[in-house]
Amino acid sequence: MDIYIMSMERKVLMNRNKELIKNTFIILVGKVSTQLITFLLLPIYTIFLSTTEYGKVDLIITYINLFTPLISLQLEYAAFRYLLEARKKEEEKGKIICNTLLILSIISIICIIIFIPLYFIINYRYAVHLIIILIITMFANMLLQFARGLGDNLNYSIASFIAGVSNALISILLVVFFKKGIAGILLAMIISNMLCVIYLSFKLKLYKIIFKYEYDKTLLKILLKYSIPMI
Repeated sequence: MDIYIMSMERKVLMNRNKELIKNTFIILVGKVSTQLITFLLLPIYTIFLSTTEYGKVDLIITYINLFTPLISLQLEYAAFRYLLEARKKEEEKGKIICNTLLILSIISIICIIIFIPLYFIINYRYAVHLIIILIITMFANMLLQFARGLGDNLNYSIASFIAGVSNALISILLVVFFKKGIAGILLAMIISNMLCVIYLSFKLKLYKIIFKYEYDKTLLKILLKYSIPMI
């Protein structure tokens, strides 16, 4: 009997290890391929953009990386953390997803309201591109963490790959062939993130639960308590 139990425990452990290796490989492929594509785009940027243009693109990307966690309040990581615990609880998963998307939507609306008067004051050429990228990036990041939190590592990697490949292809098309310069690169970022959002929205079937659960003040406090210190 003891030998049988030990054998079963060994099988369970081996299955867990295989699952861990498989999930790690899937995530690694998605991440590495995306980073590799970004790296391969650098020569194209340096060839077809002037030094000034490339500097502006780099500055805009820096702004996005700086402001995205500030504006999103890092809610995507709170969603990921609590979805891990709620994988077998359909109602709890739905509440986490609905509430984080609701708050992110409210944040986006506030950003647009603040942006409109600032646009006329600052008069920055790529301001519209910047605010759209910020908002769509927040939603793309959120949905990617939903996929991870729900244990859907395959779709997480596929979505990352879609975003990376589409960004590269559209950038090449707009910068190399249509000579759109900075605007082309920014437009490629917008479209690639939108494709990521659309893909995950359907694959995670968010349309089935997005209006199913109501605002939960207690849950939101728990999520923010976890996310805000991570900013």
